[in-house]
Formats: sequence, structure tokens, C-alpha cells
Amino acid sequence: MGRATGSAEPTVPGPTDPRGSPVDALAALVRRCPPPDGLSGAPPRDWDPVTARLGTALPADYRGFVDAYGLVRLDDFLLVYSPFAPPGPGNLVHEAGEPGGAVAGYRERRAVAGEEAMPLPPHPAPGGLLPFGRTDNGDDLWWLTKGAVDTWPVALLESRGRRSRTLARSVADLLLGLVEGRLRVPELPDGFPSDAPRFVPGGPAH
Repeated sequence: MGRATGSAEPTVPGPTDPRGSPVDALAALVRRCPPPDGLSGAPPRDWDPVTARLGTALPADYRGFVDAYGLVRLDDFLLVYSPFAPPGPGNLVHEAGEPGGAVAGYRERRAVAGEEAMPLPPHPAPGGLLPFGRTDNGDDLWWLTKGAVDTWPVALLESRGRRSRTLARSVADLLLGLVEGRLRVPELPDGFPSDAPRFVPGGPAH
């Protein structure tokens, strides 16, 4: 898919955003784009082992998203990782800490480019980048793990690039802003998401 051009950098919604909390945004997202058939109504997952593996809890809106949707792709283009996915690409624990994952790749690029060019450290450094998704164009989506867990903002890092862009105050806000057409991200392609966005089951594109 081709990239969009133009458009100013989006403003990150603050805590007084009229849509309420990130969990409220998740509820609105479920109403706007329900989980794929067969996934709704699944029991909540056990997140304690994930917290132990990562060394940190994860935001409540993201946990609720994974409980409701599982491993899914928005319009078969933007993948949201799940720690309960099969081992390997698309599994959040793999992407965060195992060879071949997003953090390992970022660390390698940063070692070449230098900390001045890529100042944000990767997880598990304090305030480090922790991945939660990726687009088919290779753009990585990250939490900026600073402050309380449920206030972590989310950012996009361009594929093969060094520039990052803060997008929203939570995963749910990001996805809701995209499907409602309120959030314009220049790095994402024209036509994404579609006029009738939907989540489809599946892992990384091959």
C-alpha cells in the first residue's frame, strides 16, 4: 500500500479528552468494529505470566482489547500483537524480548545509528519502547513506557527509519481514532483504514 503525504502531526489527546478513559475508548471501539465472529464472549486471559515474563504490567485497555479480539489485523494491514499468540512473530513476548523480535531489531538499528539519532531506548530500560504492533509496510507501533502503565502514550517508528511520531494516549484511542477517521497519520497509506474497517484474525503477513 502506498504512503500518504502531507498532513500535520496529530495532537495527543490529554486526560480531559471528551471520550473519557482509554477503557471507554475500547468500549466504543468494540461497538464500532466488533471482534471477528467466534471471538466475542471468550473468557479473560491469565495475564500474570505475561507480566512476569515482561517485567511489567500492560495497560488495561490493551489487555481488554486482547481479551476481546485475540490476535487480529485492522483491515488486514495493521497487526496488534498478542502475548497469547503462538510463539514467534506476532507474539508480544517474542517481539519484546526474544531474538528476531521488534526490540532486538530496534536495538540493532540503534547500535548502528547511535543514541543521538535514536534517543529513545528499548524496553526494559526505564521509559523504553515496548512494541505492541506493526503494519505491513514495516512501521512498528510502540508504547513509550514512562509514567503509570495506564498513561503510556503510543508511537509509530517508520520502517527502516529513525523518526518516531507520538500518535495517541493509548492503544484503544489509536485504533478508535483510525476507524472513525479522526486520526490522520502521514506514515500510513492512503485508503487505510477503509470506509468499512474491520478486524480480521491472523498474524504477521508473509
